[in-house]
Amino acid sequence: MSIAGGVLATTRVRHDSFELRPAAPSALALRYQRIAAPADAAAESFSSRLGAATSSTDPSKLAATCAAYERVLQRNIAVLTRTAWPAAAKPLVAELVDRVHALIGALSALPKAGSSNLSAGKQRIERASIAVSLSGARLRSLLFVPNFGRP
Repeated sequence: MSIAGGVLATTRVRHDSFELRPAAPSALALRYQRIAAPADAAAESFSSRLGAATSSTDPSKLAATCAAYERVLQRNIAVLTRTAWPAAAKPLVAELVDRVHALIGALSALPKAGSSNLSAGKQRIERASIAVSLSGARLRSLLFVPNFGRP
């Protein structure tokens, strides 16, 4: 739960009750946030550019936009795969990496599809992006273990 200037989290349940206390994300959650930040920013930028693309958009500009986003995602995969994750997080990281690979496939197919298939390509990218977002949210949820001390 967010409050002005911080976050509240529940303590463990004891005697059928719990407390809300100021908390901070775990060190591992903060690490994941730092890893995800460049890809999250690139996704937002790419989404707005893709939304503005039409059948009259210069194909070379569309290809460059897709390629730039792909490079960010490839770097993200490299960092995700070389980071030491706890055993419980490894399957979620693997799922996230698989879904990012699927998004990269959709991105690389878009410029080749031509203007007549732009709408279908956009939909494929949107579906792949949603899958990446859901996987990232599951990983964030697992890693967000409150730290009731200092961050």
